[in-house]
Amino acid sequence: MPKRLLCAGSLACLCVGLSGCKTVWPGGGATAAVAPAAVQPVAVASKPSDGHVGPYPELTEQQALQKVLPTLQRLAATDPDAHAQVLEQLAAAEPSLWPQTVERAESTLKFREQLAAKSQLPGDVRVASNQTPIGAIGAPNRPAARPATLPPPDAPNPAVRPAPTTPPTAYPVTQPDPLDGAAVITPRSLSLMDRAVTPASNQTSENLVGRAPQVIQNQHAHATIDELPDTQTVMRLASAATVNQLAPSREVSRHTGAAGDWRAELDETIRTLAESSAALPRTTEEAHDHVRLRLLQLAAGDRDSAVAAPPGLSTTEQSYWSKQIYALAMLLDTERISDRGRRSAMAATHQADALAAIRELSPLQVRNANFCKEIYGYGAYEAHLDPHFQAGDHAELYVEVDNYRSDSTEDGYHTSLATSYRVLDQSGGIVDRGEFPLVEDHCLTRRRDFHITYGVTLPTAIYAGDYRLELTITDQLANKIGTETVPFSIVGK
Repeated sequence: MPKRLLCAGSLACLCVGLSGCKTVWPGGGATAAVAPAAVQPVAVASKPSDGHVGPYPELTEQQALQKVLPTLQRLAATDPDAHAQVLEQLAAAEPSLWPQTVERAESTLKFREQLAAKSQLPGDVRVASNQTPIGAIGAPNRPAARPATLPPPDAPNPAVRPAPTTPPTAYPVTQPDPLDGAAVITPRSLSLMDRAVTPASNQTSENLVGRAPQVIQNQHAHATIDELPDTQTVMRLASAATVNQLAPSREVSRHTGAAGDWRAELDETIRTLAESSAALPRTTEEAHDHVRLRLLQLAAGDRDSAVAAPPGLSTTEQSYWSKQIYALAMLLDTERISDRGRRSAMAATHQADALAAIRELSPLQVRNANFCKEIYGYGAYEAHLDPHFQAGDHAELYVEVDNYRSDSTEDGYHTSLATSYRVLDQSGGIVDRGEFPLVEDHCLTRRRDFHITYGVTLPTAIYAGDYRLELTITDQLANKIGTETVPFSIVGK
């Protein structure tokens, strides 16, 4: 085999090994996919460098982290700068792309090491002991040489062959080199990458020939492996990318992954809203600003301010918001009430009061009206499936009522409902009408299941045919009206 083809085949194997494909090295027990015999030039690759076709499989953050953790540990041990930049790249990428991102970074780093090693003669460069040049990582140990000055940038180096201008791994045009300062950063990663320390964007591999390797310094340059971000930090950085989509300007700590002081920002928002809210609201929107203010105060833990009645609303609306917020405050108050059962019970009481208040604001609801054979209680009855009667028959009508008003009195919760009815024929003509006695209900406990049984005596002067009974119920305390219609038939004797 010609020597040139042999070298090209070896280079292709090296690229596949670095790009993330499952490759079995000598002695492995698994079977690896065999690459095509014809090796294309790496600079014109039309597929991703890892040989993958189609979308990458979806991975959870935990699965992706397990795949990239060994490579991240190697990067942390050899080049903290590259390690820090890769962490930020992971935070801006989907978990399914983490393995490819990390492997491309490692491949690029190895290429730059080889390039930097070729671009300098022994003893050409003296680097301070507290700095880490990119080109010095992994370079073979050389004997000490006398100090030498750097040649001019444009001076040719006769001992060095021209270096390649592209890495041995070809990258898709849509995925930037993780360590390339000239790479285009997508909007999603801007908030995480604007603090990354990157090389000068105008330096190519040709510019590096005959020059000292570039030195990059950041907060990880002198850290030990124990001081570098741990596994949980990588997970938090990845989760922070989603947060940054909603708040791009928020700074995310590289070490902790925590956002800024949200309590301070919340307090500032509360102060701003309180100052801008009208003391005496004139519109519904202005009144609702006070409701929003109280919800923010609840989030800040200021329960006393949060439960204050918001101005500009009706008494019933104020009652609803105060009791609703108080119920939420009870559930959150773990400092005063540590027992969850007690907190839940107290919250349920205030929630029930809030529900009663919001029902008072809703239209009166009359439902489940049925002519029945037997009525046993709320929701327990035997309805006529095909209600048909004879003229003058007595029928029982079951009705449920909701969203009524109950006032607390010395005799209990008071409800007052007035009811009238009309019997209509198919053309809408009134055949009969009447009123039922006023329902004055007093109950020591607020009712949750209000139902009424009406006794209806059908008119004697009525022809056979189809009719409907229209029921109208008026809430005397809330001045609300609800209606319901029940069909029935009159048959001959």
